[in-house]
Amino acid sequence: MITVTTPETAPALSYDRVFLQSLSIKQKIAAVDNEQAQYCIYLSFKFYAVADNKRYYKEEMETVKIDDYLTLAYEKAQTGDMDLLLAFQGIQNAVAILITDVKNINTTVS
Repeated sequence: MITVTTPETAPALSYDRVFLQSLSIKQKIAAVDNEQAQYCIYLSFKFYAVADNKRYYKEEMETVKIDDYLTLAYEKAQTGDMDLLLAFQGIQNAVAILITDVKNINTTVS
């Protein structure tokens, strides 16, 4: 579960949780093999609150789109912000595990 540390509130509700609607990661194929891979990441989500064991969703769908994720991740890493780069490594690990577990093909991340 993803929770928001500074949630928006409404009377008697605190929208402190995130419902992930969709996550898409697409790699743009490079014309030259030695070029850095370019990944486009898109996600959509809604904030929601829980009260009396019921979920209350905000009407607005939030979106995040990053056209060249790795370039942005490396730029931020050079300033000391490693969050996007570490997230990408987590995504790579998740993909490797999915291939290994579902397809029974041994994989490693390098």
